[in-house]
Amino acid sequence: MGAPYPPPPVPRHRPIGVTILAVLTILAGIIFVLIGLVILVFSAVAAAYLSVVIGGLGALAGAIFLVAGIIILLAGFGLLHLRMWAWWLAMIAFVLSLGAAAVSGNVIGAVVDFLLIIYLIVVRKHFR
Repeated sequence: MGAPYPPPPVPRHRPIGVTILAVLTILAGIIFVLIGLVILVFSAVAAAYLSVVIGGLGALAGAIFLVAGIIILLAGFGLLHLRMWAWWLAMIAFVLSLGAAAVSGNVIGAVVDFLLIIYLIVVRKHFR
């Protein structure tokens, strides 16, 4: 008699916390993209009516928000699909956010970021 067939792979399930985190991350990405677009529009108006320097600085800020929003959106969709690269991207974002909160004295933000980092470490085994 031959070897028995291997059992079918166990389907991975997404913890509800990861789902909530992914949806909130996607919403944050949308907000960042919209803020970036609004800043870009106002910077174009500022360049036309006020100063090219002010408009240029506004365009730079708008572009930063836009790029950050796109990266945040990618992380959110990656978290929904339990992708390991999204786990790393989220970890990097939360560590940077924790540092910014600590430097600015935002204790609540720092605690939330710290808890999110701990949570992502706990659920890491679900990502592939």
